[in-house]
Amino acid sequence: MTGVEADMLKAQMVQPANRFQQASLSDGERPGATPAPAEFPKATGSTFRAENASVDATSSVNDGNPNNTEGLDLDPREKLEEFCRRAVEFMREGAFASSVEEYRKALALDPLYLPAMNNLAIVYEKQPSTIPMAIEQWEKVVDLSRQRGDQKHLDRAERHLVSLKKMSG
Repeated sequence: MTGVEADMLKAQMVQPANRFQQASLSDGERPGATPAPAEFPKATGSTFRAENASVDATSSVNDGNPNNTEGLDLDPREKLEEFCRRAVEFMREGAFASSVEEYRKALALDPLYLPAMNNLAIVYEKQPSTIPMAIEQWEKVVDLSRQRGDQKHLDRAERHLVSLKKMSG
C-alpha cells in the first residue's frame, strides 16, 4: 500500500479513539481475536503455517532492520503502534504473512484495537485463499464499531463485506 491509503491508515492509528486500551475481559475470552488460517501464502511462494507460529507480544520487534526497536523499553501503546507500522510496511512489500503476524502481535496487546482489526481484514483480502478470513474479520469490525458508535469504521467494514460477499458468491 502506498499513497493516500497508507496515509489514511497511519492517521487512523494516531486517533485517540483508536489508541491502546487495555481490554477488560471477565470471561477469559478474547473478543476480536482472529483464529489463524491453516495456511497463508507468503509473497515468496513459501507457505506460512499458522499452527507453528507463535505470537509473543512481549518479545522484541527486531527483524534485522536498522530501524528496529531492540534494546528500547517501549510501553505497550508504543509497542502496539510499532507492530502496526511494521505490518503496513510488510503489506506494502507484498509480504502478507508477515503483515498478518504483526497485526496479530498488535491484537495480542489490545484485542479491541479497531485500526489493527480493520487493517488485518484488508491484508486477508489480498489473497484469494484468505477471503473467508477477511469476511470474518470485517464482521468483527462491524460488531465492535456498532458497540462503540464508530460510524467511519462501520461504514468501511460494511462496504468491504458487501463487495467480498458478492465476489465469493
